[in-house]
Amino acid sequence: MKNRINIGTASIILIFIILCLAVFSLLSLSDGNSALVLARRRADSVTAYYQADAMGQEFIQAAVSALDGNKSMEEALSDAASMMPEGTESGVDEAGRLYCEIPMNAGQALRIELDGSSREVLASYVYNREDYAIDDSLPVWIAPDE
Repeated sequence: MKNRINIGTASIILIFIILCLAVFSLLSLSDGNSALVLARRRADSVTAYYQADAMGQEFIQAAVSALDGNKSMEEALSDAASMMPEGTESGVDEAGRLYCEIPMNAGQALRIELDGSSREVLASYVYNREDYAIDDSLPVWIAPDE
């Protein structure tokens, strides 16, 4: 009598389990890489915000000290704007408020508005300087008319 050993079913199950583990490990690796890229982008964004905020605080301090020195709003603006980096916009808006727009990354800017008479910060916010044109067209082939 011949003894047969059936290992076919066990081998197929073992191969299936190993294949599943390999797929799950690759998915975990891909997810970890995506999380790392997202964390780096977020860190860059936060760093850019705090750098712009520090420059904005310098602008506020320079403008307030110039206004406290009995300078006009234009002179205070000129003193405060002289210490700002290239690409920064500043001026006096139609309501008589000093403003400064400090560029950040990804087309954003930090805008700070300062009341010239009360030396109070009226607004400080991040906004998008550039309008993003999102391409939502779907390139589908259309058959020519017959």
